[in-house]
Amino acid sequence: MLNNMATSNWREIAAQIEQEIQSGRLTPGARLPSGDQLAKSLGVNRNAVHRAVEELQRRGLVVRRQGSGTIVATSDSPRKHRIALLVDGYSAAHNFPSGDLLRGIQDRLGDQSTLTIADSKHDVVIEARQLKKLTLETDGVLIYMAAPDQSQALEAILAEGFPIVAIDRAPIGVAVDSVMTDNFKAAYEVVKKFIEDGHRNIGFMGIHKPNYSSVSERLAGYEAALTEAGLSPKGRSRWMPDGMSGSMAIFGQLVRDTLFAMKHEDDPITAIFADEDIVGSALMVASEQLGMRTPQDFALATFNDWHPMTFRTPWTIHRIVQRKYELGFTSASLLLDRINQPAKPIETVRIDADIILADTSTEEAYVSLTIK
Repeated sequence: MLNNMATSNWREIAAQIEQEIQSGRLTPGARLPSGDQLAKSLGVNRNAVHRAVEELQRRGLVVRRQGSGTIVATSDSPRKHRIALLVDGYSAAHNFPSGDLLRGIQDRLGDQSTLTIADSKHDVVIEARQLKKLTLETDGVLIYMAAPDQSQALEAILAEGFPIVAIDRAPIGVAVDSVMTDNFKAAYEVVKKFIEDGHRNIGFMGIHKPNYSSVSERLAGYEAALTEAGLSPKGRSRWMPDGMSGSMAIFGQLVRDTLFAMKHEDDPITAIFADEDIVGSALMVASEQLGMRTPQDFALATFNDWHPMTFRTPWTIHRIVQRKYELGFTSASLLLDRINQPAKPIETVRIDADIILADTSTEEAYVSLTIK
């Protein structure tokens, strides 16, 4: 079978194993010797063998199966060398999907796989149809789910062994690889900053999406920071109805009325944590309409997934910014791992966010921030 080699070049090792596969001496389903056994039989370094097998996995020639080791891939499922990103809705105005996310995915895929982008248009029926189609056209799918609580189509496809990685939000009741921002930690840290700055009456405002893991994690981080400081979060949360953001005039009026009420209670709030951009930007407009300055009269922090210029004066608020390149690169890595190792344990990866603190000292401070 494999001949002893006077080299530790992993490319040459990969080429020899590939030749054994192509010639039929290693048949589909055949188990390769262990890394130590291969290194000994070839007379090479084990690290070189490991790198060679990784390359063969990436190219779909072998797969690793839990309990079975590394086996030659079967010929009934040839690689298409195409990966899909299924998003819940394009938005040029909000830079979604962002260039950084796409660059991270493509950098990880390299030139061996083509990236295809599909759009579910926030519709679970279209999402299910797209998923089914993409299982026939690609090796795996990265997905921003349209509705995490309606994941029957996802569960059915996963049951067939098709590789999928969820980004940003985890589906409910379905075991799937996921890559998400550490929402809890980011919310906790920014509310803790409010407390360090002397705020004691800190509100929370968000869009009511009880089935979105990202929303519940952000609320939990907010509540944990207050509780740790001996402050009660009870009665400080306000929720906007989901779907109302489609009419910005009505949504803006509701946010303004809510802010006015929170500022005129017996124990008024002095700061608010907003769980997403649309709420944060509406709060900035509302504060101006009510004659309040940020952060002097009203401190604001928000998750900022859109462009910073969504806010009129972004340098006056604390912004939590996702590391989108890292999200893309990590999600693509997890998907490739799942393709090559179908039986490996399910993974959830959480990535830290960047917290950009308010700086009202000069306009130049904002200019240098956005140029980075």
